[in-house]
Amino acid sequence: MGLFVYLFAYCLSVICVYGNPYTLLLDFNKITDVPSEFNTCPYFKLFTIKSYTDTPLEPFRSDSQTYLSISEYNMWTCLSTKTRFTLNENAKLKLAINLISASNDSVVYVNIGDLDSAYEALVLETGPTNGWKELSNTFEKPLLNAKLYVQVYIPPSSSLAIEYVQITNGETTEAPTEP
Repeated sequence: MGLFVYLFAYCLSVICVYGNPYTLLLDFNKITDVPSEFNTCPYFKLFTIKSYTDTPLEPFRSDSQTYLSISEYNMWTCLSTKTRFTLNENAKLKLAINLISASNDSVVYVNIGDLDSAYEALVLETGPTNGWKELSNTFEKPLLNAKLYVQVYIPPSSSLAIEYVQITNGETTEAPTEP
């Protein structure tokens, strides 16, 4: 029973797979640490979870309390999902991001890789947004064994906040809300 309650609570707070229509949601709100369901990439630094109470940054969603950020500057930071998922043709990826930087060196890459074929595609790339943006892109190639990778490089005096990453195999137009 305890394991079921833990898994159910985890699904509600961090990552829910196979919604309708097939959704992968990585929601970094109301958690205290990067979940163990993510892999770090070899030779990269770790992401961290930060609280809005520790920063002047305003949340993208009014009820959000925490977000994904970086722990070190002037270093590449990366994570990938351990959960594998299927992408239909025309799957959509959405990301709520705030990358504040005076430097054009700041960059965020979101890649989707297929573990069966070693195929990898850049789905989203952004430099400084200097405010909240919800970025989205359609992924046109179907993949049966996909993983998501997020890679970031930002210099000092910059800040990064990612509230969620959402992948849907069907149409959705709304930002994720609290369950």
